[in-house]
Amino acid sequence: MSKGKIVIINSVCGVGSTGRIVEDLYKAYTEQGFATKVVYGRGNAVGVPAEDAFRFNSEFGFYVHALASRLLDRHGLADISATKRIIAFLREFNPDIIHLHNIHGYYLNYRLLFEYLNSSQVKIVWTLHDCWSFTGHCAYYTALRCSKWQTQCSKCPGKRDYPTSWFADRSEKNFALKKKLFNGGNVILVTPSEWLKNEVKKSFLRELPVEVINNGIDTDAFRSCGQEVKKKYAIDPNKKIVLGVANYWTENKGFGSFMSLADSLPDDYRIVMVGLSEKQLKRLPSNVTGVTRTQSKEELAALYGAADVFFNPTKEDNYPTVNIESLCCGTPVVCFSETGGGAEIVGESGIVIDKRDVGSVLDAIDKCMKIKVDAELQRKKYSKRIYCDKYVRLIKSVLGENNGR
Repeated sequence: MSKGKIVIINSVCGVGSTGRIVEDLYKAYTEQGFATKVVYGRGNAVGVPAEDAFRFNSEFGFYVHALASRLLDRHGLADISATKRIIAFLREFNPDIIHLHNIHGYYLNYRLLFEYLNSSQVKIVWTLHDCWSFTGHCAYYTALRCSKWQTQCSKCPGKRDYPTSWFADRSEKNFALKKKLFNGGNVILVTPSEWLKNEVKKSFLRELPVEVINNGIDTDAFRSCGQEVKKKYAIDPNKKIVLGVANYWTENKGFGSFMSLADSLPDDYRIVMVGLSEKQLKRLPSNVTGVTRTQSKEELAALYGAADVFFNPTKEDNYPTVNIESLCCGTPVVCFSETGGGAEIVGESGIVIDKRDVGSVLDAIDKCMKIKVDAELQRKKYSKRIYCDKYVRLIKSVLGENNGR
């Protein structure tokens, strides 16, 4: 007999960082006896059986949402047909709890969804993977050093950032609508970092309860095993490797920082960047080895294990799993402070620097050469089983009032 019913909602399922978290939680909830379904917005589901994974958005719906974002700054406020189908599914399945993740991402109408959620008695756990839920437009604002979201968004300086708006600025109206919708109902927020929890407490969501549950990874896959990497990518075996990994390399992810580093890095180093586009591959300096995006954990683990230093130059992030993956493979991390929760991960297993100049980065890389990372300790700390168990305990505590329904 089922302990209860859970629906997980996210933009993707089984791919990307949030998609892998959804896959892990689906398996954890199912193992605990919960009847669990996943509703997602784009691509194909990975790691979740077809009978439990439901995509209600179409390719046409995706483009409608994207166009509304680009032209009108109405991200998440366009096509309602997919969201009506989601709501119909929720009514039929009648879950005890809905676990929200990213509700942005060009796949549902958040106004329609939350009007339904706020009128129902269902319990909601909402994991925030970025800051979009409490701003009038952007997913992050640290690179812009913007604090308007603490009082009232307007004249958004980041409207060209995700979710991009080419012309309109609806940030003031978006802010007011989110403030109205997201404070209703039975909502418990979860943030992967202390940093994001502190940001939430400065926002219009400050009255909602917030739990911190750090992200974890598949520690069975991420362990030092990089012996063949230099041979595979024709890298001089005597070269030291500085590695960078991203789903997509943009200026905010630190592409320019790596290009500046390449100009100044000593000859006994080699940069390896993973996640580059074909266009970016063509413009790399001679001392940079480029690798396109990969979903292979084994390939990533080999690259982490072969690297001497992992450099994460992002200007904004929440709790980047790339830092965790590197440490679990025994490779120290260099990252910047004041860019989100990334510095919380590093501890004594790397260097956190305040200045973005190349000299500071070179000095940090040199210091990392003397740091020995206890990979086994890191794997124990960041095992996905730990964060899954914490979510299971949270779900059980939330369902304590109505589990006998």
